[in-house]
Amino acid sequence: MCFHLDKKLITIRNSHDIFRKGEVFINDSSNQNIFSTTLIYQGRAALVVINLSDQPMDDFTISQPVSNLPEGDHPLVLLSGTEGSSWININSSGGFTDFSPANQIPAYGTIIFQID
Repeated sequence: MCFHLDKKLITIRNSHDIFRKGEVFINDSSNQNIFSTTLIYQGRAALVVINLSDQPMDDFTISQPVSNLPEGDHPLVLLSGTEGSSWININSSGGFTDFSPANQIPAYGTIIFQID
């Protein structure tokens, strides 16, 4: 199973410049077991959420105070992981507040979205 995940992540990395060249913004998380980052490159963006725990996580939000994302509602395209939110609202500072990316992330799970 780990091999298939690694292969999928390598495929995503190789097919999206965002993951190789993007500016990295570390997001705030309401749960210490959740790590999240936003990557932005040439007007495209991705959101990565990782559960660092051996337990599923279902009660958390993430926030980013500022970035260079354009303000407005943006659709999310799931690149990897379980089902998640389909939209994110970016504020006038290019950030977002108390965003819940998924109902639950499995133990040691990763969710990767492209922000359109």
